[in-house]
Amino acid sequence: MLAASGHLTDRDRDLVRLVAVHRVLTTGQLAALGFGNLTTARHRLSALVRLGLLRRFRPHLPAGSAPWHYVLGPVGAAMLSVEDREEKRWLPHVRADRQLALERSGRLAHMTGRNWFFAALVRHARQHGGELREWLNEADAAARYEHTAINRDDRARLPQPDGAGT
Repeated sequence: MLAASGHLTDRDRDLVRLVAVHRVLTTGQLAALGFGNLTTARHRLSALVRLGLLRRFRPHLPAGSAPWHYVLGPVGAAMLSVEDREEKRWLPHVRADRQLALERSGRLAHMTGRNWFFAALVRHARQHGGELREWLNEADAAARYEHTAINRDDRARLPQPDGAGT
């Protein structure tokens, strides 16, 4: 991790955290979130993979090819654990069995679609002089709205959010 830390920018750290929080982001999504163009994004993301901060895979499609999908790498998990002072929080995200399950998950398309909405909001805000001040991923949004319910019947009537933003 020490060798990698000398090569990292604040943007790199932000991108690694975004991948960790959202579980999977594609090349295009990461380009929209942190880069001016796709070529620069591809080069930098390849470097983050070589350093072990991220891992990537391409899901199998019946026709054509999918973009690279990025997940948290072991060095990225270690870096976030140190930054957050929570040694075990990010370790489950880098387990090979979980990443393989994600790659083969029927929910992968839903996750990447949801994450495209988030990336599009960020890109639009940045291009128009605004900012997305807060974004809750699916798990955080569900947890926040679950706390607003008074009883079990109220929870059953609440929507199951894919995210929430300000």
